[in-house]
Amino acid sequence: MGNGHPGWRRTALLAAAAVVLAGMGAVLLWPAPVDRELYGTILRLIRRLQGHGLPVWVDYQAVESLANVLLYIPLGMLAAALLPVRRWWLAVLLCAALTAGVEGFQDLFLPGRQGDVRDVLLNSCGALLGAAAAAAARWLTAVRRRRRRAFTARRRTRSVSG
Repeated sequence: MGNGHPGWRRTALLAAAAVVLAGMGAVLLWPAPVDRELYGTILRLIRRLQGHGLPVWVDYQAVESLANVLLYIPLGMLAAALLPVRRWWLAVLLCAALTAGVEGFQDLFLPGRQGDVRDVLLNSCGALLGAAAAAAARWLTAVRRRRRRAFTARRRTRSVSG
């Protein structure tokens, strides 16, 4: 991502976060649940897959719960990547506050929607997964960078002394 310009990485991450937030806003603030039109199709697909071996416990509610987790993974990743490395956990708190606000907004101002504490918990779990993945990736990158520098320094020392 870095082509020599220090602000390039941050600018790209901010642009990606804006796109993700816009998409999430469209889904989360839509007057009716976005899956309402697809409910019957999704239910038939789940039943068909259950007929081919999908466990019975994978029902519509399980799919919806998974969707709630998956929805916040990208935002958790991007938020953690934008924060200082040791503050990645703040991304989880920010996303949890965002989802609580969205669910409250849905409950108060969107008659076709209902705010749900379970959604806040599932969305926050997604944010945690995304933020932890970003933190782990940054940590691994830092470890590789330190090892590469140490290796290069040892090679220089050997070539100068030998």
